[in-house]
Amino acid sequence: MRQALRLMIAAVLDTGSQAYIASVGDSRAYLIRDGAIKQITTDHSAVQKLVSMGLITHAEAEKHSRRNELSQAIGGYEEVIPDVSHITTIPGDKLLLCSDGVTNVLSQDKLLEFLVKTVDPETIAKQILAKVNSLGAPDNATALVIQVN
Repeated sequence: MRQALRLMIAAVLDTGSQAYIASVGDSRAYLIRDGAIKQITTDHSAVQKLVSMGLITHAEAEKHSRRNELSQAIGGYEEVIPDVSHITTIPGDKLLLCSDGVTNVLSQDKLLEFLVKTVDPETIAKQILAKVNSLGAPDNATALVIQVN
């Protein structure tokens, strides 16, 4: 039996004052503003549905045995409907796009530490990936940081 390739994606189009975000699966986009981090995408997973219904907490979701069970991904699903949203951006904002290989290893608070202590987006992404890899990286890890000017 052939295993289907499933792709999770988070994508951003930044127009200077607006960022348009599309996501499928459990890759995430975060907004970093004024020293705070906010997840701006919603995972397409069985566990996220439980959180959304109020049946489990975010803390319980992080340890849940079904946290990687996707309800949508590119490939392996007949119909995929990405979430698309937009946010107003201001100079100084950062956007972090990352795979679950990052978020399953580093908490939002740990990600924020990297994002506020360094200015250069490429350096931040490299530091995040180095930390994930040093902790054993049980999954593929991808990170991209965008600085809004």
